[in-house]
Amino acid sequence: MKNLSKMKLVFGFVLLLVVSSNVSPAGAAVMAVKNPGVYITETISAPDPIDPATNYESFGSGLNELLYETLIDYAGNSVTELEGVLATDWVVSEDGLEYNFTLRQGVTFHDGTTFNAYVMKYSLDRMVIMNDHWGPAWMIQQVVVGGPTIMGMDDVNVTQAKTFVQGDAFVVIDEYTFQINLEVAYSPLIYALVYRVGSAVSPFSVATHAPAEYVVNDADAMWGMLSLADWFPDLNEAEIRTYLGLATDWDVDKSGVVPSSPGDGDNNHAWMAVNDAGSGPYSLVNIDPGTLITMTKFTGWWNAANFAEHSVDQILVKTINEVTTRILDIKGGDADSVYVPSTHAGEIIDLTTREVLPSLAADIDIYLNPTFSVMFFGLNMNDTLPAQFINEAADSGYNASAWKRLDDEIYGTASPDNPFSALKFRQAFALSFDYDTFIDAVTNGLADRMEGVIPNGMFGHHSELIGDEIPNFDPDAAKILFETVNWTGDLTIGFNTGNEVRRQGSLLLAATINGMLIDEGTDDERPLGINVNILEMAWPTYLRAVRARQLPIFFLGWAPDYADPDNYAAPFLHGDYGIFAPRIKYNNSAVNTLIEDAAIEQNLTIRQEMYWNLEETAAKDFAFIYAYQGTRFSVVRNWWGGDGSYEASGSFNPMSSFVNVEKINKYQADVTTTTTTTVTATTEETTTEAGPGFEFAALFVAISLAAIYARKRRR
Repeated sequence: MKNLSKMKLVFGFVLLLVVSSNVSPAGAAVMAVKNPGVYITETISAPDPIDPATNYESFGSGLNELLYETLIDYAGNSVTELEGVLATDWVVSEDGLEYNFTLRQGVTFHDGTTFNAYVMKYSLDRMVIMNDHWGPAWMIQQVVVGGPTIMGMDDVNVTQAKTFVQGDAFVVIDEYTFQINLEVAYSPLIYALVYRVGSAVSPFSVATHAPAEYVVNDADAMWGMLSLADWFPDLNEAEIRTYLGLATDWDVDKSGVVPSSPGDGDNNHAWMAVNDAGSGPYSLVNIDPGTLITMTKFTGWWNAANFAEHSVDQILVKTINEVTTRILDIKGGDADSVYVPSTHAGEIIDLTTREVLPSLAADIDIYLNPTFSVMFFGLNMNDTLPAQFINEAADSGYNASAWKRLDDEIYGTASPDNPFSALKFRQAFALSFDYDTFIDAVTNGLADRMEGVIPNGMFGHHSELIGDEIPNFDPDAAKILFETVNWTGDLTIGFNTGNEVRRQGSLLLAATINGMLIDEGTDDERPLGINVNILEMAWPTYLRAVRARQLPIFFLGWAPDYADPDNYAAPFLHGDYGIFAPRIKYNNSAVNTLIEDAAIEQNLTIRQEMYWNLEETAAKDFAFIYAYQGTRFSVVRNWWGGDGSYEASGSFNPMSSFVNVEKINKYQADVTTTTTTTVTATTEETTTEAGPGFEFAALFVAISLAAIYARKRRR
C-alpha cells in the first residue's frame, strides 16, 4: 500500500506552448465546406467500455471529456491552473485533509435529472466500491478515508461497501455543498479529480439500466446491489428518490451498483459501457466499436451560452485503420481532422520547414505541440509466457541459474522459462534498438529520445541518463550479451492495429536482432538463433494481452493522469501498486522505497534528487526500452477552427485526450456548401479541428505513436 503520509507537493513546471501552423484567413478556403454543422474525425482503433469508473485508456477518456463533467478542470492550456466546472468554489483545510466544494446549481444530466451533492457522493462512492483493479479508481482510492482498505481488497462485499459509503470519504454537507476527506494530505488529489474517474454520473441512468443479472442484496447475502437506503441512511425513501432523480415509485433497494465481487467483471455495468450518463456538452448517440461513434450537441448544457458561435451539432468519430484513406479524406474535405502518423508526415508538411505543403496550404492547417506522452517497449519478466508468443529452441543453451533477474542479488536467478527475466538479455534488447534511425526515419524527426520515465519538461526529469544508464544503439555489444546468455528460439513483439509508428519500430528492433550473425565473416558464420516476430492486434485484444501478462515484448505509451512525476514513477516502476511494473514482474525494493519517499517529500531540492536517484537505479535494471517522447501533430481542414477558435479552445493542453469541440467554430466559407448522404447536415455554420490532444491515435492527430495508450491500472 502506498505510504502517503504528510504529502504536500508543489508544482514548479511551466508549459511552453509551441504552435507552428499555416492558418488561412477566414474566407480563404477554396473548397466548399462539406458537412456544415458536423465534425468528422478519423482515427484508428476503438475504445474500451466508456464507464468513467472503469475506463482507463485514451480513446475512451477522450470521449468522456465531452460526455461527462468533473468538479474542476484545467484552465485553458495550463497544467497547474484550475477552474470550476461542477464546483463553483473550493477550499482546502490547512492540514490538507479536508476539501470543501460549493457545487454549481442548475446542472442537468442528458437524461433530464438534476445534479447535486447527493449525486456527487453517489458517483464517487460508486467508483470506489466498484474497485476495478484495471481502472483509474486507485488515484482517488489511495488517499480518501477508507479508500486504501477498499483498494487492497480483491473482492468487496455489500457489508464492506456499506461501511465505506457511510464513512467520511465523501460527505454531503447540504444539497450543494460537498466534502472530501483524506487519510493523509496529498496535494495532487485536486489534479487527480480532473481526470474523468471523478465524473458525476446520473443515478437515474445507472439504476434504471442496471443489467438483468444485478440482484438486490438480501439479509443473508454478501454479494449483490448495495441498497440506496443503506447508502443514504439519513434520508427517507421519498428524499432518496428526489435527490437522486428517481421515479416516485422506485425501489430504493435498487441502486444499480454492485461492489467488486467474485467472478470476472460481474460488477461492470453493461449499459454504461456503451452509453453515457453524463452532463457534458455532447451526449452519446451510438457506439459501433471499431467503426463509428456518434455524439450530438446537448442543448440543455448548463454552459450552453459559451458554445462557440458556430460549434458543431454533431460529432462523428470514424475508425479507419488505413492511413492512405485518412489522408485522402482530409485532402478531399471528407474529414475535418485525421490522425496522421509521423511516418506519413511528409505527405502533409515539408519535413525541413515544418510548413504545410504549398499544394495543401489553402485547405489544411497543422499544429505541432510538445506533449508529456512517452513511448516504450515493455520487457516481460514473468516466469511463464504463452508458447504462441515465446518458444525456446530445442538446442538452446540457456541456463537460467547463471543469470540474475535484477542488478541486486536478493532477487534471485532468472526464470528457466523466460529469458527476459535475465538482466543481460534485457540489456541486449535495449542495445539492439536503433533510437536515432527510429526518430529520424520513422517519426520524421517529430519526436525526441525518451530520457527515463519522467518526461522532459516535467519536474523530476533527469537529462543525463543516455549513454550511461540508458544505452545508445550498439548491436555489437548486444550480440556479445545474446551469445553469453545463449537463449535461442522464437519470440513476439506485440502492438496495436493501425499504429504505423509502433509497427515500424517493432520491425526495426526485430530486423536488427534477426540479422545478427555468430562468427560473422568466417566459415562458421551462422544466425544468432533468436527469431523476433511482430504481431498486430486489435486495440481491445492487445490491451487484454498486455494486462494478462502474455506478451514477451509490447510497444505501448503513457500519458499522465495529472502532471506530477509520481504519476510516472509509480505506474512504471513500483512493483506492488504500479501499472506496468506488475505486468512485467518488475519489483525492485530499493526503487519502491524511493518512489514512496519522493511522493511525500516536501523539500523540492531533495525531491528532485530522489527522482534522479530512482531513475538511475531503475535504468540499470533494463525493464523497458525507452523509445521516445512525442510531439502532437494535428492535421485539420482550415475551416475547422481556422478563425483562431481552435488555438483559443484549450485543446493544446497536454493533459487532454480530445479537442474541446464545443469551443471551436466550423467556419462556413462564402460559397455554396455541400453535404454528404452519410451524415445529417444542419444549416449551422461551423468549424472544428482534430484536437491536438497528445499522440493518441484515438481522436485526434497526435504525432508519432498515436494510437491510444493503454493508460493504466493499479495492478
